[in-house]
Amino acid sequence: MTIPRIPMILIAAITVALIGEYLLITSQFNETIVRAITNSSQAANATTTKLFINEVYPRLESQFGLKHDKPDAPEDLNGEVLQRVDETIRTFMLGTDIMKVKIFNTDGLTVYSSDPAQIGENYGDHPPFIAATQGKPGSQISHRGTFSALDGQVYDRDLVSSYIPIDDPNGVIVGVVEIYTDRTGTLERSMQDLRSINFLVMTALIVTFVLMIVLSWSFWWFISNAAPIEALDPTARDDRT
Repeated sequence: MTIPRIPMILIAAITVALIGEYLLITSQFNETIVRAITNSSQAANATTTKLFINEVYPRLESQFGLKHDKPDAPEDLNGEVLQRVDETIRTFMLGTDIMKVKIFNTDGLTVYSSDPAQIGENYGDHPPFIAATQGKPGSQISHRGTFSALDGQVYDRDLVSSYIPIDDPNGVIVGVVEIYTDRTGTLERSMQDLRSINFLVMTALIVTFVLMIVLSWSFWWFISNAAPIEALDPTARDDRT
C-alpha cells in the first residue's frame, strides 16, 4: 500500500513543529531557573555584604585603608594582621553557604581574599568589578571542578559569584566585595524539577502528536474513500442531462 504524500508532509511538519516547541520550552525553563537562582543569590549576597559593612568592616577599616587616597599595599596585610582579619571574616561567615570572600579597592586591587594567594591580584579591567564600582551589582553562575573555598578545596560545585559595592556612610563607593556562594544543592533540586516538567511536556506533546496524526490520517482516508455524488444519488446524472 502506497502511503499518500499529503499525510506524510503533514506528519513531517507536525513532527518538526512539536520538536521545535519542546526545545524552546525546555530552554526557556532552564534559563528561567538559572536566572532566578542567580538573582536570588545576588540579593542574599548584597544583604550579607550590607551586614558585613555595618557590623564587621568598621573594625577592619584601618587594615584595608579603602577610604585613603593611597590604600595600604596588599603586602602590608600579612602576618598577624592578616590572620586577625581572616579570623574576623571567617567568624562572620561561619554557618553560611559562602565559599569565598574577596575585597577590592576601587582600583581593582585585591586587598583581601580568603585564599591568601590571591591577595595583590588586580581585577580593575574585569567588567563585573567595573559595574560594581558604578553602583551596579552583578552576578554569574558557574560550575567549578575544583575550587579553593574557606574550608579548603571543594569539588564539582555550582557557584554564584557576586560583585557588591562597598559604600561608606555618605554613600560613596570605596571598594567592592566579591562573594562566592554554593548553589549546588539548589541547582540540583531545580534541575530535578525541570526534568519532571520536561517529562510532562514531552508526554503532552507526544499525545498531541499522536492525536494530530490520527486525525489527519482519518481525514485523508475519508476524502480518499468518499463515494462520488453519482454513486450516492443515481438520479443525479439524469438530472444534469
